[in-house]
Amino acid sequence: MATNPIICAIDSHDFDESISLISEIHNHVHAIKLGLEFFMAFGINGVKSIISQFPKIKIFLDLKFHDIPNTVCGALKSLVNIENIFLTTIHASGGEEMIKEAVKIAKDSQNLKIICVTKLTSLELKVEEISNLAKISLINGAHGIVCPANAIHKIKQDLSQDFPNFIIVTPGIRIENNNINNDDQKSVSTPKNAMKNGATYLVIGRPITQSANKIETINGILNHLS
Repeated sequence: MATNPIICAIDSHDFDESISLISEIHNHVHAIKLGLEFFMAFGINGVKSIISQFPKIKIFLDLKFHDIPNTVCGALKSLVNIENIFLTTIHASGGEEMIKEAVKIAKDSQNLKIICVTKLTSLELKVEEISNLAKISLINGAHGIVCPANAIHKIKQDLSQDFPNFIIVTPGIRIENNNINNDDQKSVSTPKNAMKNGATYLVIGRPITQSANKIETINGILNHLS
């Protein structure tokens, strides 16, 4: 388990707002997550601009690549020399060859790890299906998976013997008595339950970014985990 497992999702198309959020919280979380909304607005130069302002920051670049192997590999080549990016995502459903080739590209980097998305937490989830996608991911060299908290126990039961050290990134983290605007997550968990089940990292966005006191919220989560 990471000492501080929180990856804060900065999903915004407003660059100044993103910088303000990152400036406030980056020293209090393990990493930040930049996703499609940010990337479509600002691209790789936006990522590099954040790194230039926060040189020690760790970034989970969550772009969920899903295409033919050559296309995915071409996209990943742009990331391998950016040391601050330590995780990026591809879809497990992209198939064995796509996963294998993506992992080969990541080997050119000292830091970048390939994490496979099993199934989006906005969808209805079948644990057996998620476990099967996780197995395909790990057999083909992925460093870990993204999966909801309620699937972790089954996945660890099925796969930990053969893959003892794989990373589990868990989104859909919600804090009790915390109302989220336009919440589209169907599979959610509290931070404590997700970590108890075996998550490595917790992706937490709106419970932090919509909080009136973001640092207090982060510290409250960490205290609840200890």
